Amino acid sequence: HAQVLKDHKHIDWVSVVDPTEAARKAAQQNWQIAKTFASAQEHDNKQEIDLLILATPPAERLATLKAFPALKAVVMEKPLAPDMESAREVIDYCRQHNILVQVNLLRRGDQLTRSLMNGGIEAYTGKVISVFGLYGNGLRNNGLHMIDVVRMTIGDIYSARALSGTKIEESPMPGDFGIPFQL
Repeated sequence: HAQVLKDHKHIDWVSVVDPTEAARKAAQQNWQIAKTFASAQEHDNKQEIDLLILATPPAERLATLKAFPALKAVVMEKPLAPDMESAREVIDYCRQHNILVQVNLLRRGDQLTRSLMNGGIEAYTGKVISVFGLYGNGLRNNGLHMIDVVRMTIGDIYSARALSGTKIEESPMPGDFGIPFQL
């Protein structure tokens, strides 16, 4: 996230909130971010922050959003919350406060991937008949990105099926799992 933020000419990156002292020091040293805080509640400029790039653990998202009353937009890592009920609370809060939400799916802001939307992929491949993809590090972590890219470039998914029966593979990502599947 840091490289994109630092290089983006329309973002004034003013602070970092991270509970880890090493991460705060890295932000100061590597990215020249003068203001760092251990929590959103400690932030000294909450009233002036209008955009958050939110990569907190999912269970902390709503409380973090509520800590910044002047928000206009937020880019959030996926998943939005640990469960559907909590995700609805996050979405409802953002709707009630007119906060624009972008879920940070890897390729949504990438110009090449966006050019492949709406049939643009066929200029490179011809008519798409079949797609094969591999993912690692869990379905929630990376598999979701693959599914999103397929939906962006190929179109809506009309069927899905596991290729391994009931076998769920372990993932190196805590709380995640892998399932070979066909879309």
